[in-house]
Amino acid sequence: MRSMSPFVTPVVGHRGAAASAPENTLVSLKTAAEQGARWVEFDVKLTADGTVILLHDDRLERTTDGRGNVSEMTYGEILKADAGRSFSPRFAGERVPTLGQAFALLSQYGLSANIELKPCPGFEAATALAVSQVVKEELADFAGDIVVSSFSEPCLSCFGEAMPGVSLALLFGKTPVDWRARAERVGADAIHCRQQNLTRVQLNGFLAAGYPVRCYTVNDVRTAKRLLGWGVESIFTDHPGKLLGGI
Repeated sequence: MRSMSPFVTPVVGHRGAAASAPENTLVSLKTAAEQGARWVEFDVKLTADGTVILLHDDRLERTTDGRGNVSEMTYGEILKADAGRSFSPRFAGERVPTLGQAFALLSQYGLSANIELKPCPGFEAATALAVSQVVKEELADFAGDIVVSSFSEPCLSCFGEAMPGVSLALLFGKTPVDWRARAERVGADAIHCRQQNLTRVQLNGFLAAGYPVRCYTVNDVRTAKRLLGWGVESIFTDHPGKLLGGI
């Protein structure tokens, strides 16, 4: 394993504060901070012209009024899409931000971040390298901590090679039998897993092997308390304010 866990809070805002503002936007990160979150998680992808943006899906349709594959569009084209109106009219005009813009907001609000690599198919290495370049440029003036995570083992491994020393987390939906070999292969420091699929036996196995565990996506206080009581280090939630007030 590569480095000590930088996480210092049990609650991480998922895609910002995704229940209160349009996910993966600057206003969502700001809302998470206003609700008391000190850490936020967001997804990043690579555009056709090499810009790293905050977006979860390979296509624009679910979260914006735009259309098309991110990997086939320039950032200028994506910037025309409204990323807020479909969530609520009061967020009309919100745009898909760049990773550089997100770092500026993180610094403004004193936030630390979990950057999840979400490469479009075939762009694993390109995404990892582009993100690593932005992170290198931003870390010089960034006071917070970062963790980089991904379901994509090739992408996470490539990022780790480009930026040794940054804490990495491997994401699992359903934990595979060979999870430890996979974690070791990519140089992961921690496991991020789907809370509905996590058993206490699995958790104890992760912890015994020296891997902190963080769970997604937990939106009720009772489940959060149970997982934290088991020994889960942090939880990702769409409702950071509610959970911070209840655990």
